[in-house]
Amino acid sequence: MYKACKTGFTRQPVPSSLTLQDGSTSTSVKKTEIVLLNNFFPDESTDSDNEKQKIVRAQITDLRFLESQTEPNFTEHEVDEVISKPDESKSPGADDIDGNIVKRLHNYLQKFRLALYNKCFVLGCFPKVWKNARLIVIHRAGKTNLRSVEGYRGNSLLSIPRNCLEG
Repeated sequence: MYKACKTGFTRQPVPSSLTLQDGSTSTSVKKTEIVLLNNFFPDESTDSDNEKQKIVRAQITDLRFLESQTEPNFTEHEVDEVISKPDESKSPGADDIDGNIVKRLHNYLQKFRLALYNKCFVLGCFPKVWKNARLIVIHRAGKTNLRSVEGYRGNSLLSIPRNCLEG
């Protein structure tokens, strides 16, 4: 920490070519992007699921299970409470809507936001735009090899309105 405070925090760009897990090297910026995305978000395989995970997957795909889950709608108080929580200093997601904007607009959009969140809850879905994230590539602490895929991790910045719905 001392070193960072003394020298300042510098943002180092990700190299255009990286060493992959198999020892080969990415040959272009596009290939490097794809390799990093596959490393951060590997394909989901059901082969390694334990019994509990298999049960959860079966319940999620069973519409009768979803229909039997009856929960009351959100109240104005619950939405007000969630909207007051976002930290205004946090980075916004792909939609560029930060916590300050959400809080300021809430007084004008209270009824709309309540109806939107309740509709999302009843339908069991999110608006598509809230499924987008801004991906930031960060150098892993303690990893000195900036030329390797393993030297980086991904950080997904999600939409603040989405986070409020999940809150």
